[in-house]
Amino acid sequence: MTDIEDISGKFTRQCSCVKPETLNLNDLLKKLPYHIRFKIIRYLDRKTRDLLIPLAETCPDLILSNSSDIWSDFDIHFKLNIDQAFDKLLDVDRIFGNTVKSYNFDCSEISQQEYSRISLKLDEIPDELKSKVKTLDLSDTRFGEDFVNFRSPLSSFYNSGLVNVRNIKLSDCPWLTGREVHSIATEYQVERLDVSLNSTLDENFLTDLFNTKSIVYRIVTPDLVPVKVFTSSCMVSLNLLECRSIDIHCLIKISENLPNLEELYLDGDSMTDSCSIHISALEKLKILHIMYLNERLGDEFLDNFWKYSKNQKFTNLKLTHQQFSSQAWDNFLSNKIDDNLKVLELGSTDINDNHLCKILDRCRSLKILLLDWNDKITDFPFFKYYKNMLEIEKLSLVGCRDVKATNGEEKWFSLDLIERYWLKLRSISFVYCDFVDDKVLSDIVTQRHWLEIQDYRNETVKFQSD
Repeated sequence: MTDIEDISGKFTRQCSCVKPETLNLNDLLKKLPYHIRFKIIRYLDRKTRDLLIPLAETCPDLILSNSSDIWSDFDIHFKLNIDQAFDKLLDVDRIFGNTVKSYNFDCSEISQQEYSRISLKLDEIPDELKSKVKTLDLSDTRFGEDFVNFRSPLSSFYNSGLVNVRNIKLSDCPWLTGREVHSIATEYQVERLDVSLNSTLDENFLTDLFNTKSIVYRIVTPDLVPVKVFTSSCMVSLNLLECRSIDIHCLIKISENLPNLEELYLDGDSMTDSCSIHISALEKLKILHIMYLNERLGDEFLDNFWKYSKNQKFTNLKLTHQQFSSQAWDNFLSNKIDDNLKVLELGSTDINDNHLCKILDRCRSLKILLLDWNDKITDFPFFKYYKNMLEIEKLSLVGCRDVKATNGEEKWFSLDLIERYWLKLRSISFVYCDFVDDKVLSDIVTQRHWLEIQDYRNETVKFQSD
């Protein structure tokens, strides 16, 4: 851990332990070394950073200098208190002005009545300010059918001035209808769409999304000519996790209509071997998550990825809960993993030490590595390649029963490792790894309080007080 991260962590903990009314952020910041104060602010979580907003008005020199990019976007949460949310929006606009480039409106879990209040309050906000709202989150809302038919929530927000929204989150929204999908396609230039946890979504949803056309007018001398445009072509991220009816027909539509897609999140329950052919057609895809793969899938599913696409490489990959042959994994990892891989989850996939060695030898930017329930994994890959894992932040080895970590001839997990190499490690799990020494884990946490370690009983290791 760097000094800056360490100090910012202590600062955050101080803020969280003090009652807001007695918190003197001015004094806390002044105690920090001046030359690293602004760098430290970059490491603060958003909740702590928001506590600094009033200081930006009363003591701007204390936190604003050389840190304008830190204040370029803000989260506005409406569920707890709508009036306070709008007050924060206006305060931030007054204090930071043009420094702010985007606002994220979190309207998740709001009721119909709260939606109506927000809609009315938006009429009082200047258009210039509303134009900076780039993210709209209506996840976990339960609007009634009559309300949706009468108000059309997405269309109403657009007509209220939220015309530049690029990211829409509609996770677990049973009210999502064809009419609302029409609003997504024709009114918003959506770049990132999250409709996860909507179990009823199927091919009809994608048909509504891709076959809806909007009319725009472009100047073509000498007349104005109407041109039909698919706004969905702007999309770079689509989240369909736990939408269990997304099958090969859906993936064909996605591959045909979203040529610029960079991120795709899918439920694996309806996957067939041929689905990977159409996923591989998305040449710009960098992030792929397919959770709980269909147990009937064979090696062909993995082979199609590299046989049908040579250019597609993943920097963030999650494939879980299906076992493939050792050769299939070897071919897939050799051809589809980018050297700059940062996130990898291969839980319950039967990978072994040879596969993991191949990954750790090439991919030296790994931040998150989740390998739960792969009982062929041993200590050897970590013992051999721990110096290649300097960026690691989270490692999970749940159920990897042959991993000893702190014991044996190939022991690798120690305080020295964390202090010299794994400086960025924040979390590591040894749940059901029976041979890992509890005392060693406790001694490490005693020296590194911020490190979260789960022992074989799935309990968080506590540091020992004097």
